[in-house]
Amino acid sequence: MFYGRKAELEKLNQMYGSNQFEFAVIYGRRRVGKTTLIREFVRNKRNIFFAASESTARDNLISLSRCIGGKNAAPVFTDYESALADVFEKANDERLVVIDYFVPNIQGKQTSLHYYYRRGNYAKTWRSSKKGDHR
Repeated sequence: MFYGRKAELEKLNQMYGSNQFEFAVIYGRRRVGKTTLIREFVRNKRNIFFAASESTARDNLISLSRCIGGKNAAPVFTDYESALADVFEKANDERLVVIDYFVPNIQGKQTSLHYYYRRGNYAKTWRSSKKGDHR
């Protein structure tokens, strides 16, 4: 059962219900309920919850591919850029919650979606492809 964090949950739901692109960063020290808050928020919402592990970049890419495509996902993406491009394509038609729960700089490789998002300048491309409603 979910307890507490009512104000944070309300804010996330308010952002989710807006008609514009929204971006929330949830951070804090360990064991304070960040993951529980996120899991409660995405319950019954279409979402991609990617939790990188302290493994190789390839293993994390396989895991991300499964998160994007479901457990019986079709092919594994060949790189993070293509995976992120697919996520943005899916988000063009409907509200989509993307969770990037990452361990930075795993084995010398950047595995955060934020890194690839910024590197590929997807925000500008995605926003310019939408008119009015940036979901």
